[in-house]
Amino acid sequence: MANTTNNNTSSSSSSSSLSSSNGNSSSSSSSNGRRRPHAVVFPFPAQGHMIPLLDLAHVLSLRYGFVVTVVPSTCGTSPPLLRPLPHPRPLPPPPRRPLLGPNPRPGPAPVSLVVSDFFLGWTHHLAADLAVPRLAFFSSGAFADSLIQHLWLHPPSAADGDPHSFPSLPTAPSFPYAHLPSLNRGYRRGDPDWEFARDSLLANALCWGAAINTFHALEGPFLDHLRRSGALGRRVWAVGPLKPTGPPGARGGASSVPAAELAAWLAACPRAPSSTCASGASTPHPRRRRARWPRRSA
Repeated sequence: MANTTNNNTSSSSSSSSLSSSNGNSSSSSSSNGRRRPHAVVFPFPAQGHMIPLLDLAHVLSLRYGFVVTVVPSTCGTSPPLLRPLPHPRPLPPPPRRPLLGPNPRPGPAPVSLVVSDFFLGWTHHLAADLAVPRLAFFSSGAFADSLIQHLWLHPPSAADGDPHSFPSLPTAPSFPYAHLPSLNRGYRRGDPDWEFARDSLLANALCWGAAINTFHALEGPFLDHLRRSGALGRRVWAVGPLKPTGPPGARGGASSVPAAELAAWLAACPRAPSSTCASGASTPHPRRRRARWPRRSA
């Protein structure tokens, strides 16, 4: 059901990616005999979310000594990837047994931290049941997180007219309704699925802490806003940009645009006070998209 990694830096393969083990109890103890903390990681099954979260899990393992267990999803997997491995057992329905409850078999240390994608806010209740903290991971930037959290508290409506203004956010941004996140525009009050999604995302405000894939020099005002407002819990850390832990192409496949070609194009652009930063975003065909990109920053 889950893959477990230990902190074995003597192997080149384990130092570049999360490695699998059989989950025996020896992996939960450090060389001095002390039991290591155990983080259970719940990724969202999309490349732009999963890859940076696994990079963060790698940091927790190598830098902070965590035993890391990744709870996988079969969503989006292709059969060839699963042929050499036992097929993951599906998660049991809630009445059968509680997720991450007492396990009579030998395994890693008891769970000490739940780390989950911000789309999986329901894991807050799981962490509360286990009496452990939950760290919410945000693969997008602090601006987007500030806006999305505000929109779940105050669902937008096309009937409100344009533009939609956000005076409580830094720089008081405003957008046409059509430019607001589609997830928020699609919300239907009273629909059970939509209410579950909204409650799950609002649960991020209850988390022990939030880790955002950004950095202060880029989004300082919005990071400060999130810390002051408590919109994402009591603690907010900028942990980005998370550095790839392996060679190019080892995470998510090769880039559709060679890095050297992209750098040469950027160097040829005139200087201007604007830039584009993308973290796992998908775009149309890159050669058609480039004409609409901002010019190189000064």
